Amino acid sequence: CAVREALAIRPGRQDIKAMSVRTSRRSAGLLGSEYEVSIAAPPASHCCTGISAFRRQVASCTLAGLSVFTLGGLCFGFDSVYPVLYSSGAFLDLCAADEAAACAARSGEERQRSCCKAQASSFVSLSSVSLFAADGVMVAYGELMDRRGARWCISIALCLVCTGLALLSIAGSLGASSPAALWWIAFPLIGLAGPGVFMAALSFGELFPNLESVIAPLAASMFDGSAFVFLLWKLLFLRAGLPLSAIAAAWLFLSVLVGGSTWSLLLSKRQTEGMRAEREASFAERVDERAPVSEPALRAAVVWHSEGDGLRQLLCRTDSLLLLLFMCTANLNQTLYLETLPRTLRARPPA
Repeated sequence: CAVREALAIRPGRQDIKAMSVRTSRRSAGLLGSEYEVSIAAPPASHCCTGISAFRRQVASCTLAGLSVFTLGGLCFGFDSVYPVLYSSGAFLDLCAADEAAACAARSGEERQRSCCKAQASSFVSLSSVSLFAADGVMVAYGELMDRRGARWCISIALCLVCTGLALLSIAGSLGASSPAALWWIAFPLIGLAGPGVFMAALSFGELFPNLESVIAPLAASMFDGSAFVFLLWKLLFLRAGLPLSAIAAAWLFLSVLVGGSTWSLLLSKRQTEGMRAEREASFAERVDERAPVSEPALRAAVVWHSEGDGLRQLLCRTDSLLLLLFMCTANLNQTLYLETLPRTLRARPPA
């Protein structure tokens, strides 16, 4: 079955019935009337149409949650990876020669602490930049989803996170001799990738409307829960004795595996438009078969932007800039608490 390329082409009655899955729902209104919604199945060019609909839905929900947890908001758990970075010698070249020599001679838990103020300050700045990147880029991914589709969105995110993890693995293998630029590039790239995976996972809700109420909260909870990934890295580093280079390389392999599997279940922009056209035509035909609907109910929504607007015009709107400013500055209090709370607790006298 070919994907319809033009929204104006209206499929026939038999095509709609063959491509649709009919479900009955009861409205939550006061009248309690019943109505039917025709939900078009994924296009035949979808790579997983060979398996049953139930298994395809289970796979989509599973990969949506797993991909967001694996690649979503890693940088929101930055505080957990501090001991790993200190032990790996990150930003040690910023310390004075005597401080760096004393730090290199440390052993045990002492290696998990900062060697000098310049090193600790660099970690705070690095975490702030990564958090700002993770929040601020959400606006750009939203526009990319509308213009290019979910596959483009997750493809760019995978490229960013794989590059960041590769650089992180290289920096971990070099240890104290690694250039500061590797750390400054790796973590912000990981932060920039997370929202792209999250936005792509949300598109499964459009592919399977009956699971939208499951996929949306699942993706949101996994995005918050992905802050535990760096805690897992810390446990692997301290308990299992794995170096940072091996942990980052293993997570790179897992990212490619999970991200590639998720990409294969998503629809392209052309397939998504064809699916929407089939659903709109199906709904219009069912409306024609029933009682007439008032003109305001069928009136097209007002477009809030011009089709000729580029990505720059959309991002430079006042509401986009205000949203970006709010999302970036909202993380300042989190960084403040992460840095000041441990010191406050250590300064308190024992009970």
